[in-house]
Amino acid sequence: MRTKYVPFVALLVVLSVVAPTAMAAPQQQVTLTVTVVDQSGDSVGGATLTASWDGGEATETTRSNGQALVDVPQGADVSLDVEDDEYVRNVPKVVSSADGGDVTVEVAKKGSATVRVEAEQGGALSGATVTLSRDGDTVAEGTTNDNGGFRAQDIERGEYTVEVVKPGYYATERSLTLQQSFAIQTVAVEEGRVTARFGVVDDHFEEPPVLSGATVKVGSLGQFNTSDDGTRAIEVPVNAQFEVRVSKPGYQTTTQTVTIGESDETTVLGIQRTPTLTVDPANTQVVVNQTVEVQVTDEYDETVANATLQVDGEAVGTTDAQGRVRIPIDSDGEHDVTALKDGVTSDPIVVEGVARAQQTQQSTMTGTAAPEPTASETASETTTESSGTGPGFTSVAALLALLAVTALTAVRRTQ
Repeated sequence: MRTKYVPFVALLVVLSVVAPTAMAAPQQQVTLTVTVVDQSGDSVGGATLTASWDGGEATETTRSNGQALVDVPQGADVSLDVEDDEYVRNVPKVVSSADGGDVTVEVAKKGSATVRVEAEQGGALSGATVTLSRDGDTVAEGTTNDNGGFRAQDIERGEYTVEVVKPGYYATERSLTLQQSFAIQTVAVEEGRVTARFGVVDDHFEEPPVLSGATVKVGSLGQFNTSDDGTRAIEVPVNAQFEVRVSKPGYQTTTQTVTIGESDETTVLGIQRTPTLTVDPANTQVVVNQTVEVQVTDEYDETVANATLQVDGEAVGTTDAQGRVRIPIDSDGEHDVTALKDGVTSDPIVVEGVARAQQTQQSTMTGTAAPEPTASETASETTTESSGTGPGFTSVAALLALLAVTALTAVRRTQ
């Protein structure tokens, strides 16, 4: 019984884990009763109705009464769009948190509009951006062709706002009325220029200092150097974008896109110094098999943590939070010490390994060497050597004095 019971229990455990997922109930569906009507409220039959939501869509054709039944997930946000040979809807109708019921979708008869853009002095302008909008919604957008024209097709008939923008010209708005199947609107635009001031700073710092002498290249307009206040002002076309490149010796070159509007403005561009590493040893001579402390700093003279130190190309340590590390010197002679981090390598510095015997010999020679005596010292030594038992006595004088005393003593004994 036991050998049969264990697999049965395991099967129940597996089913208890898998069952909730495998047997999950499908999402509840609701039915939308959609009626498509024109601007007069008349039903539009035979139109293709497409309902789409996150993860799915459904397509139905409206009956003669303009209705179609569409099943959608309950609570979903459903977008309803209509396609028809005669009618169109500019923007899909959205049903939020669908819960079934009746929905009316209005459509309008199709039309098309052409916008022709020309310079105020005359002449068609290609490459202008034309936007048609209605009730805050963008209905059509594009650029003019070589003849200065842009055509918006299959849009609702009605009133539109047309906006035209072209680099070097002021943005211009016009109204457009599309009452029939076709309309055309000509828009004349005016050239314009503004003053753009470019400032360059070192944005490594919390309060970035200005950088004079930086080179600013503004698209095809040319390049200019910043003055003492770190800025340079030039005249540029309105409503234009420029690729601006900033460079300065000792700094990384940066490029960014700058958009200029229709008023004077200042753009501040930040650059930073070219990354470098510097190794600073506590000593440049080290006894073999001893260590020396080095510190690594960056281009801003700030300490660098987690930099890898190499001695003659071999990794020997990593700097701590203060940018310091002790590295070993294992042999005599000169050794190249470098630091690496994030693809940046320092210039090598030389640390010399000194053998202990050589160091001891040097120390001994230095300790026993005596300086040459001066003339006064020689005279002093001579005086000291000639001194006897007392001040002013030489060795000869002392001997004569001793003989004299001996003789005097002998005389007294005889008497």
